[in-house]
Amino acid sequence: MEFRHIEEILGAMEDESQTARRLDIGDGLTFVREYDEVYIGPALPAGSPFRVTVAEIPGVIALGATGWKMGFERMEGSVTSLPDNRWEAFFDESALKLPLVVRTRQPGDRMKPAGLNGTKKVQDMFVDAKIPRSQRDEWPLLTDATGRILWIPGLRRSSWAQAGTDTRKTIKVAACPECRTPEQTAT
Repeated sequence: MEFRHIEEILGAMEDESQTARRLDIGDGLTFVREYDEVYIGPALPAGSPFRVTVAEIPGVIALGATGWKMGFERMEGSVTSLPDNRWEAFFDESALKLPLVVRTRQPGDRMKPAGLNGTKKVQDMFVDAKIPRSQRDEWPLLTDATGRILWIPGLRRSSWAQAGTDTRKTIKVAACPECRTPEQTAT
């Protein structure tokens, strides 16, 4: 690595006007700064898009090589409490068009977030949440069979199919972003 590369890296780390920066620093190495995270090492492979149909509830699916795993459970009756954390969501099964699908984002994706009027771009939600650009193409979105985005795990829940006191069957979905189960990997 040349001294000019070190100067470029220091400049990129100090520059608060840019939230993301990528530099080729020679010898097959890359510098990447995304928000408050810095990476120096071999170039990272681009994320691979995926689309997995949820064939069975209850069940667990693993999402390719991303490390993400999602579990689906059917519960009788209404939900009387909120999910335990932002990695869980409840849905009124009667308001869903099955099968559910877990996929990566697509250009122009929009969601109708719970508590907001209208829709919002998925891209804008990733930026607002400061999700590093390198993770956005592997972040799963839960949709129903019509393509409505129901949930972005860890970020936002849509206003569609909210479980309430009059719900007869609830589908609980839990996401684990760093669980590795190679034997259950779906592509």
